[in-house]
This record gives sequence, C-alpha cells and structure tokens, in this order.
Amino acid sequence: MEKLHQLSASVLYYRRWRLITLIFCFSLFYWGLSAQSFGPGNYSIDLTVNSNQTATITVQGWAGGGGGGTSAGAGDKRKAGGGGGGYFTDIYTLGPGTYTIAGVVGSGGGQGVPGENTTFNLTGPGTNISVVLGGGGEGTNQGGAGGSGPEPGGDGGDRAPGNDEGGGGGGGSGLGATDGVIGALVTGGSGGEPGGGAGGDLGVDGEDATGPGGGGGGRGTGSGTVSGSGGDGQISIEIVLPVELSRFEANPKDNMVELEWTTVSEINNDFFQIEHSADGVNFISVGKIKGNGTTSETVDYEFMHRQPNTGINYYRLKQVDFDGAFEYSPMVVINLNDRSSGVNLYPNPTLDRVMVTLGNRPEKVKITLTNLLGQGIDLQPVSTANGWEIDLSDLGQGVYILRAEYDGKTETRQIIKK
Repeated sequence: MEKLHQLSASVLYYRRWRLITLIFCFSLFYWGLSAQSFGPGNYSIDLTVNSNQTATITVQGWAGGGGGGTSAGAGDKRKAGGGGGGYFTDIYTLGPGTYTIAGVVGSGGGQGVPGENTTFNLTGPGTNISVVLGGGGEGTNQGGAGGSGPEPGGDGGDRAPGNDEGGGGGGGSGLGATDGVIGALVTGGSGGEPGGGAGGDLGVDGEDATGPGGGGGGRGTGSGTVSGSGGDGQISIEIVLPVELSRFEANPKDNMVELEWTTVSEINNDFFQIEHSADGVNFISVGKIKGNGTTSETVDYEFMHRQPNTGINYYRLKQVDFDGAFEYSPMVVINLNDRSSGVNLYPNPTLDRVMVTLGNRPEKVKITLTNLLGQGIDLQPVSTANGWEIDLSDLGQGVYILRAEYDGKTETRQIIKK
C-alpha cells in the first residue's frame, strides 16, 4: 500500500488483519504511508485519524549546517569547517482526530554563512509538540559551533595551526554526530560523521556537506580557493495509518460466486489478486482486479468467480503494492452444496495449471485434451480430493479443448492458456 497525504520515499509497512465473521467476513487491513522529506522552506501536512484507529508517526529533523570559513583578498589563508546542524528523531502515536504537522526547514549556509534553524510542530486533540533545532555556526579561523537540539551537531574542525595549510572538516549532523577534524600540514581535516564535508588540502576547496545538516569543510591555503557549503536542513515524516477494508463477502449467484469488497482508502495499491481454495490451505489465483493507487475515497470492488467448486469454497485477497510488497486478507467461506453437476474449470484463463471439477463426482471419468486442430495432447490429469489437476506449463499460449466423458454423456470446455 506514499499517498494519502502525498508521502513517498522509504516505505514503512504496517499491516494487520482482523477477522470478524466467517462466511460473510467484514475485516480491517492496514498498510502504511511512507516517508515524505521536506527541504528548505515551510511545510504542512493535515492528517485525519478515523475513529477506532491509531496512527504512528516517526519524525527525523535536521537544521541547516554552517558553511566553512572565508576571508577576502589575495593571499587568503586556510579556514575552519562549519558546524553541523542540530538533529532529532521521535515516534508519536495518535488517536482519532485531525492533526496538523507544520514548520520551517532551514537552509544550509554558504561560505562564511551559518545554517538556519528548523522547526517541527505537531498539534491536534490533546497534542501540542514543538521542537526547534539550531543551525550550525559558520567557520572562521576556528570551527563553527554545532547546532542545538536533542542531538547537537558536531563542531567544525579548526584550521591547521601555524604554517600548516589544510582546512578544517565540517561537523556532522545526526545520531551520534562527531566533530570535524582539525586541518594539518598540506591536508585538510576529515568531515564529522554523518554528513560533514572534508576540509580542503593545500590549494584545494573545502568540500560541501555530504548529508543533511552537515557542516561545510574549510578551504585550504591558496588564492581562489573557497570553503564548502553546509547541508540543507530536512524534515522526514513517516506515517503508519490504518486503511480500512471495510467489507469482504462472498455470495452465490447463478452457479457462480460473486465476491465484493470495499476499501475506505488506499495507499500505493497496484492490484488485488483473488485467490481460491477448496481446502482453505492451498490457494490458486483465479483473477486480478486493478487497484486505485492512492485515494482517500471509498471504493467498491466486485469479481465473479465463474467456476467454483460444489461444496465449500474459500477465498482471500492478495493486495499488492506498486513496489511488489503484498498482504493477504482474512478468508471468506461459502458453501455451494446445491451446485448442479457439470464440468467446471478454474482458473481459466490460466498461466500454468487448471483444475477440473464435476458437481457430482462420478466414479468413472475420462478426460482428454486436444488443440484446435483436433490433435491429441498427452497430458495426464492428476486426481485430487476436489477434482483433477492438469499441468499446462509445457504448452504454448492458445486455446485448447478439454473433453470429459462420464455417466454416458460428454462435455467439452475451452481452456485459454496465457
């Protein structure tokens, strides 16, 4: 199931099914919104959590990193690295209600410019959370100070001492941020982890930050060299929000089974694969219905299974996301104990195997298969508790004719091999 509120990036999936009834099953399933990352500027998300639901929000935030030091004129000297921006991460669990997530993301500083602050605010029923992260200081002859926050940014590394010519490394920004390394003879200091830019070697520019909130590296000695810029701040918000499959039921209709289900909202939903079983254990696909991607609207679906078994039939949905992640629904079960006799095939069309069933299974049955030219195909049906299974995986795509002789009568059916 990045979506309901335009969220996408790394995907966190949260799936949970609750079975309420057996034959006509009403259930809830959940899949997750993924992380939205916001760069410099204002951001805002409105989030509604429905009754009897909860949402889990994971937040990461970085303030802007400071730029490496600068000075004007010919004969510019080595400079120190900028400080890393402050950082925080937290997880919030929200009950029913409407919430607003908003704030400002700070920019990283250019050469000789401090990083800007980043703010995070979460308001709603019984909730008022505010976090301010300080931007990293700019480098000068000394390293810029790391920005404030629950996880302070690393300080920038000082420029090389004496006549040494390397710039200082930028401070890191993130969990366990480290300071930039002081410059040395000829070589610049390494950037702090994570995300700090390295200081410039003799006659070499300082490096820009390599991650959000990292400090820029200081320049090495040499006319025309410049210090690196600090990394921009960032807010990453990952929301796990329940999405309801409010209805999933099976009903008999003209010797067939009509499956109906309703979603209240969908996230990253590529398609539903409908699966059928005669024993509740071994399922095969009998159809596929395209999903609605991402929507907060109620959507009704239906699928007609034209060749169910006589007796007990089990069904489930396999919901598949665009990235291939999937989850199963609870089963619904229906008993077609009044099903008339006759040859039935499923799935049809098929990719590889087809199951042949007869409503009232006779003692002696002869099943043969031919192509459209009438040429026989040497495939031996395998008897099972529910009918006969034929493996068509070695056949090419096309239409084949199945012939079943039993109780003094003959029936033919077309099989479509995809």
